[in-house]
Amino acid sequence: MEVKSCNKDIKTWTILTSQYRKSKLIGTALEVFENMKKYGFEPDTVTYTMMVRALCNAEKGDLALEFYKEMVEREMNLDSNSFEMPLNCVVKSGVNDAVHLVVLKSFCISGRIKKA
Repeated sequence: MEVKSCNKDIKTWTILTSQYRKSKLIGTALEVFENMKKYGFEPDTVTYTMMVRALCNAEKGDLALEFYKEMVEREMNLDSNSFEMPLNCVVKSGVNDAVHLVVLKSFCISGRIKKA
């Protein structure tokens, strides 16, 4: 970003992360994500969702679940796709505790407390 004199803001960091994700350079996308935080820019829901999607597509369910947990801790607004993606990913990995966590959180957010 310095070479092209781009302003560093959340939008430019997210675009850069997205480009690495699209190129299937997940390690580099993770590095950019961490640098974004290091330089004081707080990732938003779009950035987190994009990273979860990239990690799920790369079959990195354990990392995708960590990003999902961070989203929940930060009380980000999650749509149904935000639940389905990591759920499908962790189901493939066979980590039952992770599946229960995602399902429980989805019930709580949807207002189904008794079912949770």
